[in-house]
Amino acid sequence: MAVRTTRARLVKGRAPKPVVMVSLERHADKKRGTRTGLSGKGIRQARRKGKSFPRHLKSKAYASPQTRAVSSARFGLQSANASGRKVYPKGSYVRTRKELGLVSFNLKVWDKLSSEMGSEERLMRKWLDGKYSKEVGVRPETIADRILRKRFGLGLAVRELGGKDILLRNLSHVPVLEAVFERLTGRQFQLTNPKGTSGRPTETLTISFTRKGRAILSYRGKRYDVTSNLTKIVGDKKLERIAERAGKTPKAQTA
Repeated sequence: MAVRTTRARLVKGRAPKPVVMVSLERHADKKRGTRTGLSGKGIRQARRKGKSFPRHLKSKAYASPQTRAVSSARFGLQSANASGRKVYPKGSYVRTRKELGLVSFNLKVWDKLSSEMGSEERLMRKWLDGKYSKEVGVRPETIADRILRKRFGLGLAVRELGGKDILLRNLSHVPVLEAVFERLTGRQFQLTNPKGTSGRPTETLTISFTRKGRAILSYRGKRYDVTSNLTKIVGDKKLERIAERAGKTPKAQTA
């Protein structure tokens, strides 16, 4: 049974400086039939994105197994490295993670339904509202919770273990991005954009873990305090297992 979450509070004022930041990003502009899976425009987008994060953070990249996502991450790391930013490990090594991909989706059905409805965005709204999960092959909260536990849970654990000035980048796809946003904030993704459109290439959701123990989600110019929802979904046991492998005990969480 999925963990019940609450509507996240909007945060105003100056953005806090993150101790650890975790991003969830849509890949750059794609093009079929290319070695990288990206168009020329997409390569330029990925390179710009690599230089867009705070300079004090040391980057590490993970990606969906899809070529376009791996290439987006790799070009971003190369650009970050060339601009003098710290990258770990050195070079442009990208780790692939299945949970960031679309392996649970029946993509043939997804494409067919998108075509019948006239746009992917219409299908995504219905899917996020609990419809077509059986046809698509997966529920949105299942996808979101898997990402939150494995990818954002890692960032939470790194902070609890004393990590500092670290950026964990995760390159994925738009249905994943919007599912995570709605799961953590309790708000519809269309309300974050005047035009109501879904994620554009390289659009990014970040969670900043602060010195005061808060988890602040940033997306499309707005910030939300998702500390309580994130810790509910990740769970204390997850942190304990990560801590045990590291040979340390996590500090008490702030809910």
